Amino acid sequence: MKFKPRKFIKRYILSDWPVKLICILAALVLWVYVASGQSTTGKFPSKISIKAENIQTGLIPIYDEKEVEIQISAEPAVWNKLSADSFRATVDLTGLSEGTYNLPISVISTVEGVQIVKKTPDKIMVSLEPSINKTINVNRKIQGSPAEGMVVGDVTYDPESVVVSGPKSIVEGISEGVVVIGLSGEANNFEKTIKVQAFDDQGNEITNVVFNPMDIKVSVSMVRAGNNKTVGIRPKIIGNPQDGFYISKVSVLPNTVDVTGSESALLALSFLETSLIDVSGLNGSTDKTASIVIPDGIALDPGQVASVKVNIVASENIITRQMPVTIIPLNLNNLNFSFTPQAINAVVSGPQSEINNLGAGDVSLSIDFSGKPSGTYSYDINASDIKVPQGVTVNSVSPSSISVVLANK
Repeated sequence: MKFKPRKFIKRYILSDWPVKLICILAALVLWVYVASGQSTTGKFPSKISIKAENIQTGLIPIYDEKEVEIQISAEPAVWNKLSADSFRATVDLTGLSEGTYNLPISVISTVEGVQIVKKTPDKIMVSLEPSINKTINVNRKIQGSPAEGMVVGDVTYDPESVVVSGPKSIVEGISEGVVVIGLSGEANNFEKTIKVQAFDDQGNEITNVVFNPMDIKVSVSMVRAGNNKTVGIRPKIIGNPQDGFYISKVSVLPNTVDVTGSESALLALSFLETSLIDVSGLNGSTDKTASIVIPDGIALDPGQVASVKVNIVASENIITRQMPVTIIPLNLNNLNFSFTPQAINAVVSGPQSEINNLGAGDVSLSIDFSGKPSGTYSYDINASDIKVPQGVTVNSVSPSSISVVLANK
């Protein structure tokens, strides 16, 4: 009898099919059960905030990174229970004094069954600085617009000053606290309680500091605007450039602005100042963005910018110095050379660093004796004939002429 594979397979599949179906379903259930118990590895969707532990009294940390990303491994049922609060990310500052450190990040899970597979970053730079306090006055920053024809009049603060606390390098750079007063069509006087903030030169909020009190009461009076006026903008510069430099140029863009306000306020107004611009240590050119300080009773016309770009150039001090002139004879043709008087001096000027670095031979005069026989000659000396390094100027030379003797050897 001839074996027929197709009939055999069909008969095998159809025979006892209820039992076989039950076996398949049982295997599928068993696979789902086993698979559900397998750990899954992946990136946790939320970043975890980093906190410092064991900080010495009187010090405060500054981080270059404030959050860490993690990859974890956990069973699906555990994954469903997790949130950002399920993890703690810390750096340990035990025994560390003032300075900068590259420290590892420790991440643990408060939920059982979670394994931390990877941290990004694995380490962060932490600077430990002294914590200092500083009392600063409060100023205001207006956002939005009042009712048509109205401007902000007097603004009073309760209290008028606050104490800012934080890392020394940050607190020392804060000159004032700011309350941001938002306007939306106000026509009448109002009071608000507003939190105190601080901003850098680019208008970004400064963090890592605390104000005491954190919120102050602000009373704002609204006054009717008078005529319009165009006024100039004056940069308010503080600090000193690097030693040996001076502020040689300050330019503002735009350099005027259109304002409106009460008649008395406009009459007394001749210019507006910018926020403080610190030039400490400047030794070249820098561009700064500064906000325009708007006094009470004045408002910018619609469409006017509330900040300006300021270019500041610090140039080296120009100093003057007397230097000896070196005579360089050219083409003597085997003749001996001498001259009187032998002391020739030039008064030179230029950037302080260039003048201070001048040495023997840097100030010279070349004389060409081509075709000259032995004898005595008189040569006039002009300041333009003196050779000096680039950037240095010859102001005068003395004497104005010399006697040269060429003699046979």
